[in-house]
Amino acid sequence: MRIEYTDAETPGVTDYHIYQVDYSTTAKVQLDVLVDGKKADYKLTRSTEPLMFMESIPWRNEAANLYKLRLDYVGDNSGVSRLVQATGLEFAGDYTLELKTSEKPYGLKLNYSRVNDKFEIIDFSQYSTELLGLIKNLDYVEITDGKSTHRLTAAEASKALAHDVKEFGTDPSKLEDYLKSLYEKYTND
Repeated sequence: MRIEYTDAETPGVTDYHIYQVDYSTTAKVQLDVLVDGKKADYKLTRSTEPLMFMESIPWRNEAANLYKLRLDYVGDNSGVSRLVQATGLEFAGDYTLELKTSEKPYGLKLNYSRVNDKFEIIDFSQYSTELLGLIKNLDYVEITDGKSTHRLTAAEASKALAHDVKEFGTDPSKLEDYLKSLYEKYTND
C-alpha cells in the first residue's frame, strides 16, 4: 500500500495518523508513506481491536479545511459561498447569500427560503462565529427565514469566546480549539 500526503500550507497541521486493523491476516504489511514526494518515517501500530477515533482528528481536519478558505474581504462572492458551504449551513435548508459591502459595518446575510427544521430551535451561533472569524473584514452575520432572525456581530462573538474572533483567521490553533470544544460539548451531551 502507498499513501501520499502533500503537506498543508496551514501552520500547525503537520501530524499524520495511520491506523490499520487486521482481523484475519498475518501477512507482513508493506507500506510506503510519502510526504511532499519524499519517503517519510512512520510508526505502524497494529491491532485486532476496533479503534475509536476520539482524538483531535475530526475537528483538526475541519479546522484545516476551514482555515484554507479564510478570506480578507466579504466582497469575494464565490469565496464566501465556499466558506458558508464548508461551515455546514446547508443542513438547515435552502438559502441565498446577500453581501453588504458598500459601507461599514460589512455584513453577510443568509436568507432561508426553506428550512428543514423549526428556525427558532436551530443554534446558528457556531456557524456565525466561524464566518466572523474567517472573513477578516466581516462585521456581522445575519441569518433569517423571513419571520425570525439570528444576528451576531464580531464584537459579540469575541466577547463570548473571551478572545478576538478574528484570531481564527490568523491562528489555526484558535480555530481548532474552538471546534474541539464544540465537538466535546456535543459528544458529551
